[in-house]
Amino acid sequence: MSKSLYLGLLAGAVVFSAGWTASSWQKDKQIARLELSHANYLRGLAEHNAKVINDLFSEAEAKQQVLTELDQKHYQELSHEQKANQQLIAELASAKHRLSVRIEPTSCSSVSTNTETTGLDDAAGARAELHPAAAADLFRVAAQADECRAKLTALQEFANQL
Repeated sequence: MSKSLYLGLLAGAVVFSAGWTASSWQKDKQIARLELSHANYLRGLAEHNAKVINDLFSEAEAKQQVLTELDQKHYQELSHEQKANQQLIAELASAKHRLSVRIEPTSCSSVSTNTETTGLDDAAGARAELHPAAAADLFRVAAQADECRAKLTALQEFANQL
């Protein structure tokens, strides 16, 4: 083969190599831009996720604060109601206070039909006083119902906050 053919092939190889190298540099720049773009995307995603997590924690803390305040409020109300009920039950059991009920005069002929009442009850008719222990037991049942109502109200408010 001739020398010019070899030189032509060599020149072609050099041009091809130079083109290949230039193309490689261009691809490297393109890869670097894509890597930078991807890194920026990941940083933005991480910042967004951190903000969402912080917002969720703040929201949870606020909700916990509201629930704690509700719990304290209802606990104080329930404690006050229980204390008042226990005091009245003790007073009824010791006969410090008396509890009377209206009765049908014909059902109990041995009970006097004294219509004089000493309270706000303006209903006419015969009255009978309950035994102190029975009065305390009766009020204890009513007090337990009141306490259940207070607990149910507290539970409903708690559930509504969730």
